[in-house]
Amino acid sequence: MNRIAHVFYFLFVVSLLNAQTTSDALRYSFLELGGGTARTIGLGGSMGALGADYSTLSTNPAGLAMYRSSEFVITPVFQVKRTQSLLAGTGNNSNSENANDFSLSNVGIVFASQPMASKWKSMNFGIGMNKLANFSQEFTYNGLSRGSIVDRWVELANGFTPDELYPYEEGLAFETEAIFGPDQDLIYGSDFELNPDADVKRSQTVKTDGKYNEMVLALAGNYNNKFMYGLTVGLPFIQYSEEKVYTEENNDEESIPNFKDLTFSENLRTTGFGINAKIGVIYRINQMFRLGASVHTPSAISMTDRWDTSLNYDYVFYDERFDNEASEPEAEPYEYKLRTPMRAMISGAAIIKRSGFITAEVEYVDYSKSKFDLTVNASDPGTVAYEGTLNEEIADVFNSAINIRLGGEYVYEKFRFRAGYGIIGTPYADGSSNTTYSLGLGFRQKKFYMDFAYKGLKTDETYIPYRLTNAALEQVVTNEGTANRYILTLGFRF
Repeated sequence: MNRIAHVFYFLFVVSLLNAQTTSDALRYSFLELGGGTARTIGLGGSMGALGADYSTLSTNPAGLAMYRSSEFVITPVFQVKRTQSLLAGTGNNSNSENANDFSLSNVGIVFASQPMASKWKSMNFGIGMNKLANFSQEFTYNGLSRGSIVDRWVELANGFTPDELYPYEEGLAFETEAIFGPDQDLIYGSDFELNPDADVKRSQTVKTDGKYNEMVLALAGNYNNKFMYGLTVGLPFIQYSEEKVYTEENNDEESIPNFKDLTFSENLRTTGFGINAKIGVIYRINQMFRLGASVHTPSAISMTDRWDTSLNYDYVFYDERFDNEASEPEAEPYEYKLRTPMRAMISGAAIIKRSGFITAEVEYVDYSKSKFDLTVNASDPGTVAYEGTLNEEIADVFNSAINIRLGGEYVYEKFRFRAGYGIIGTPYADGSSNTTYSLGLGFRQKKFYMDFAYKGLKTDETYIPYRLTNAALEQVVTNEGTANRYILTLGFRF
């Protein structure tokens, strides 16, 4: 490998550590639109053709035009997320972890007015905050499997002198003597090279937290009770944190005579701010049927990453035990940009006189259109090359998806009974869809209303603890997740 190739490879793996990966593009694109109020959640998120609900400001802003009075709304939500993790390997057992989270799903206010023009029945304005994603999760796996994370550090170090090693990963490995050398060809060694197929006890705990909130400013009008038009300017606010503690322990001292154990810790903190626009329309065919449509522009988001790492490596050499530890403090903030894909939705609703309604919504989003811009503060050939490689990988790994949301409401005097179902299309070219289900109950008075909803979600994902050039040698962890959400919305009309 020549020197230029070394530079590109170095920048490639540095970017992986800094969190500009396909997974990060998906994290900030895979949103739960319409998941704001308890009414919308109870209906499976399918409110696009109905309106008069605050969550439509983030889905179909034409729904804002359906308000007949001003309103203040607030929605607290409690989530219990359980993840069951299994490390691939013979005889390994799964582990379960719970992550609980209490937060606000939305808070906002709508101002309704009736313009003087006779055919414009209303002109309404709304402002507030909607939560579009919750990143709270915790999972742990452990067991026996072949290989070591040290193999990754050897790969990253080969071809570089010790003073050229990236200090937050392979540099720590060299400092703690997890890797040693190099020889005259700049090839490094490790305690694992004598028996690369030996089983190693390993475990890792991963904790993530944060929110994707969107401040919304929306304007909508009702024309002749036939057409409703709406526009929302969305300002995403992103906070994400990730803590990883990875450990390995010698399972057979005869196979790996020097190695005892290691602990590698990583901490990442990401913040972001962006802008997007949403336009929508609702057509009222007659008293019974309504159709809706909306388009969301891509979000342009400015991101900043901060991170730190530490490594403890314990080994024996000539009967003397060494317990080496090294750490790197928080790096200088790394700034970059992300453009998420656009979205398009169509919806329909049927009003069943005064007994309730049924509603459906179909959403199209192409996750392969996410795109990173890593040259905000750098334009060197290596960064440009990695940016191109990363965006090509996003286009290859992800594809377009169809999300389907169905819901219904039954009215009995002042009470509302709701149910919803959803099919979440997979963003992966080789994945499978997930399903959601929800139930809701509402109570309506002239100046006040209260809604409650429950939503259940099941997910399956694959987690790779560390990357190698040979994907067949990587560790594979399967995560089966369930999330139970309990939502309460309080609304005050004035």
